[in-house]
Amino acid sequence: MRRILLLLLAAAPGCSSCRRTPPPTSEAPAPIAAPPAAPRAPDEPEQPISAAFADLSPAAPRTAPGDAEVRKALEPLLPLVEKCVKKVNGPNTGDLLLRFRIAPGGEIDAAQVLGLEPADECVREALRPLKVAPFGPAASVVEVPMNREGRPADPIPRG
Repeated sequence: MRRILLLLLAAAPGCSSCRRTPPPTSEAPAPIAAPPAAPRAPDEPEQPISAAFADLSPAAPRTAPGDAEVRKALEPLLPLVEKCVKKVNGPNTGDLLLRFRIAPGGEIDAAQVLGLEPADECVREALRPLKVAPFGPAASVVEVPMNREGRPADPIPRG
């Protein structure tokens, strides 16, 4: 009997420990109003949305490095390339062609000496420090004609 009395008291409408949730309302919260637009000058034409965001679009990718940039990056490394050529140079005569590829990230990812293939590995290591500013999506191939001693023809051409 005591248990029934406690249950009745707990379920009583005036119970202080009872919590009621309000019934759901069908009204949606009022939308937040957008701030008023700045008044437009009467002689100012209305711009399409694409023009309004033109300055926010990413810049066009930079093109491959120019001759001056390649020359500036390559010149300090030419004595190392010359050492590589002299180290493996045999009795053969004739001109050589230094060819290397600059990846879009600005670093050398391949190098070879046409006409003196034993120097390829040494030349790759010598050119590893060469860096230019990153550029567009495709690699750039540079070719530098060289004499048998490993000195480049002037000016340094590009392939």
